[in-house]
Amino acid sequence: MIRFAGLFLFTLSAALNVISTDLVDFYSEANRCDYLVITPRIFSDVSKELVNYRNQNTLDDVEEAHQIILEDLPGYNLQEAPDSLIRNALQWAWEKWTVKPRYVVLIGDDSARIAPEDSIYKSHGPMPTHITGRFRMVDVGNGEFYKDSVLEYGDYWYKMDDTNTFAIGRIPCENSQQLSLYIDKVIRYERTEAGLWRNRVLFFADDSVKETYPDLLGHELLVGA
Repeated sequence: MIRFAGLFLFTLSAALNVISTDLVDFYSEANRCDYLVITPRIFSDVSKELVNYRNQNTLDDVEEAHQIILEDLPGYNLQEAPDSLIRNALQWAWEKWTVKPRYVVLIGDDSARIAPEDSIYKSHGPMPTHITGRFRMVDVGNGEFYKDSVLEYGDYWYKMDDTNTFAIGRIPCENSQQLSLYIDKVIRYERTEAGLWRNRVLFFADDSVKETYPDLLGHELLVGA
């Protein structure tokens, strides 16, 4: 009987030390989370793998990692400026949380659609980004004209005006399988001893000075790349 009681106390103690994956209340000033994952519900089961991995002290400066499901943020509506909702939520967390976010990871890719009510490109999810349009000159062979269908997808906008210091990144997955593979590669990369190949760097860039980069809407150009 005493033996079983000791086992029970040990199990209970271990359970109390387990960090919960999901934030219960995002707008609680008592939150302690310096590694925050924001994910749509469709990816939440898989994204827990990343949160649990970070809670194994895989980063020296991370105290606690948690995730929040995008649709659970108060006021969420994909049709009504979800990027502003995320930005305001991050600002609130930075100003109010007991332990503030140092790393923010957005889970999921984004796409744009033209809103029929005002003919403006808006985020179509699953994980919103900040979409802005711009003009640029396009050579069509017999002259140039301004093209207004060039879109820029930006996550840096979520950092407000640089009054905070968190780093933000995105895992641009389109399905759970891609997310699982991505997380697995991150874990294997961090757990594998550095090899000589890490001394080789390959840069990918486009020429924004000469304006020769492709239309960002030309997704067919990426097929098979």
